Amino acid sequence: MKEPPSREKLDRWLAQLRLEVQTLFLYRKLWREFIGTAERARVPRSFMFTVLAEAYATRQAMVIRRVCTGQRGQYSFRHLLTAIRDRPGLTRNTTDPQDVQTDLRSLEAGDLWRVRKYVDQYVAHNQESPVAELATFEDIDAAIDQLGTLLRKYLVLVDGEDQSMDTTIAGDVMAPFRIAWLPSLTERPRPGRPQP
Repeated sequence: MKEPPSREKLDRWLAQLRLEVQTLFLYRKLWREFIGTAERARVPRSFMFTVLAEAYATRQAMVIRRVCTGQRGQYSFRHLLTAIRDRPGLTRNTTDPQDVQTDLRSLEAGDLWRVRKYVDQYVAHNQESPVAELATFEDIDAAIDQLGTLLRKYLVLVDGEDQSMDTTIAGDVMAPFRIAWLPSLTERPRPGRPQP
């Protein structure tokens, strides 16, 4: 049996969305710190940076897609906003259903839409002839910021509290990169290439 919208349900969804969105912000901060540190140290680019960049961007884009539009029985901004629009009395602060509807439409537009379509056609599914544009780091950053704005707005409306999206990282997260811990690899000849 489907659980009807209630304050308890909204609070559970908001708690999950808060964790997901704050993690988006945290991972972005770590990524920027990692890349910035490598650039300042003039670390030569290698294929490993491509692997890390793809892992970061794919993970962030997948979370953006998931928190925008979850399946039935999953928390998402779409489900949260639909419940609030249909039952504005569940919030602590006065809520205008038309304003909530505008926020619902924002999930289907701009950077959030672009990132979601990219994930649908290139990441989650291997569409034979994708028509979505490839999402850029700028698209992903803007979508993360938009989700942060939505989260803060609905935390105030539902619970009467605000949440900073600024994340703090305890300890030296770059410590593993400050010591030499990888063995030297001998370079092997590539197949099909002439040897010097």
